[in-house]
Order: sequence, then structure tokens, then C-alpha cells
Amino acid sequence: MTRTIHIPKPIDCHIHLRDNPYLARTVVDAEQSFSSVIVMPNTIPPIITIDDALAYKKRLQSFRKRHTLNMKMALYLHERTTESLIQAASISEDIIGFKLYPKGATTNADEGVNKIVDFYPLFAAMEAYQVPLLIHPEDHHPDTDIFDRERVFIDQYLLPIHQRFPQLRITLEHVTTQEGIDFVTSAPPHIGATITAHHLWINRNDVINTKIHPHHFCLPIAKRRRHQEALIRAATSGNPQFFLGTDSAPHSKGQKEQACGCAGIYTAPYALALYAEIFAQAGAVDQLAAFSTHNAAAFYGLPVSDTLLTLEETPQLVVDTLEFGKEIVVPFKAGQQLAWSVKTS
Repeated sequence: MTRTIHIPKPIDCHIHLRDNPYLARTVVDAEQSFSSVIVMPNTIPPIITIDDALAYKKRLQSFRKRHTLNMKMALYLHERTTESLIQAASISEDIIGFKLYPKGATTNADEGVNKIVDFYPLFAAMEAYQVPLLIHPEDHHPDTDIFDRERVFIDQYLLPIHQRFPQLRITLEHVTTQEGIDFVTSAPPHIGATITAHHLWINRNDVINTKIHPHHFCLPIAKRRRHQEALIRAATSGNPQFFLGTDSAPHSKGQKEQACGCAGIYTAPYALALYAEIFAQAGAVDQLAAFSTHNAAAFYGLPVSDTLLTLEETPQLVVDTLEFGKEIVVPFKAGQQLAWSVKTS
């Protein structure tokens, strides 16, 4: 008998939709997979103000096919961010919080935060107005080993922030290490973390081994197998502090397959099947609905969709490429077979 899982249409708490001319790809794929998304602000130029976010959201909405995708916007924490902007964001129905990018740490982070301590007055305002701080947790110092950047950031920056602002709502985005898992599990309920599908599937041997796999290169980079196993345990544990965030981040095939290839993995079209296979392997299919929908709904106050999806253990082949504006994008697991599929009516 074919195994099936019934879940409310999930919430993606961390997605990159890019901008024109790529929205015909990214918005449609997101709407197919998710009921709500939290849209990252590291576009060019970045989404710094509420007006920026509303204009960007309007562009995104124009590409929805069924007009069912609920979009919440994150603002880019910036030297232009003010306490009055934080207060305004706290009462906006469109804004979910502020995203901290360490300067230069990832794609389009050149306008990110350089000296984190300089932003402490803004963290105090976020704590006072209960505005979430979404963090890309990587130390950006050039001497820090790429595989240690999350651990170093937690030790040097995140622990002091949490100690100084104990009521500040924090999301540790795309957590990749045992140390990140430990930080969240030892923290109070207003501290959470997103976990990507690709970090559940790969470790650093899948990125750099006898050959380099550019379509497995992402930031934060995949870590050792023991960290991958820690992520799987956390995602499937039922702990409400962990929730789905794909960090689906498309770059064209040409941008990935070059001497200085871009960091990012495109998972949105197949994300639910990717998560389902991991949960099934872990014997935790009963936890998938919580991880993919209910935990995020409770943490961010987002609606739970009335639409139910059925995932079934029916193989599907991931396509080699997808149209991406005038270019093409290679999805995660391109040309490979997944064990699960979303059942279509």
C-alpha cells in the first residue's frame, strides 16, 4: 500500500524570490508549494523601508496565478534603520521583522551589518516592540574558517545579544550546526530556527569531494555529517522551536557553473517531497505537519491554511532545468528520483 501524509499547505519562513525578470518562476513555484512565505530582503537594491517592502510585495503579487500565496516581508537591517521604523514595522500587517546580514557574509549582503554592537539600540527597540530579529548567523571576518562561521557567530555575537536582550524574539535562520541546535533548544520559546531541505540532505562531502558540485554550494555551507544528523533529529523531534524555511535561492546555471560560482540552492518546486522523504526515513511522518506548518504559525502568528495537501510515496523525477527569465536554473537533485510526490487532484 502506498504511504500517504496529509498536512495543511505549509509555511515557508525563509525564501528568496529575487526580482524581475525572475518572478514568473519563483512566485509561481512558491505559490504551488506554500500557503504563506516570509520573503527575504537581500535584493538589489535591498528592501530597507516599509515603502520598499510594499512596492516589492506588489510586484510579487502580480505574478501569482491563483492569488492564494500570503506574503510577509522582512526588512533589511541597515545603517538607515531607525527606532521609528521599528515601531512602524511592529504595527504593519505586511512586515514580519528585520533581517540581520553580517556585511559581506552572503548574496547581496554588501550593505549588511559591520559592527553588531552599534545596532544594540535597535535591538532594544525590537525587544520593546516585540519585532522579530531574523539572523544570518555567520561571522564575516575573512580569517574565520568557512566551516566555523556559524559556531563563531553564536559564541561571539548571538550569545551576548541574547544575554543583553533576553526578551528579543530571534530566529536563527537556516541553522547548520549542532551548536546552533543546542543554542535554540536551551533557549526560551521566543527563540526559533529555520531548517532547510538541502541541509537535511547534504553534508560538506556533497559539496567538495573528488569533484566540486557547484549546485550544492550554498551559504551557510553544508557542514560535517554529524551536523547534518543533528539537523535531522531537530527537524523531526516535534520541538516547536524548529520550523520549515527552505532558503530556496535560485541563481542561473551560468552563475553557478563558473570560476566564482554563486551560493544558493533552488528547492522550492520540490521542497515538500524533499522534506517528506527525510521525515519518512527518520520514522517521523507524524511530525511533518508541525514542522512544516503549525510551529511557524504559532511562532509568527501566521494563519494555518484550510487547504490540505497529500504527499504520497510515489517516485518522481526531478527535471534537469527550469526556465528562469531568459536563462535556466538547475533545481536541487536535478535528474534524480525522489521517493515522494505531492498528489495532485
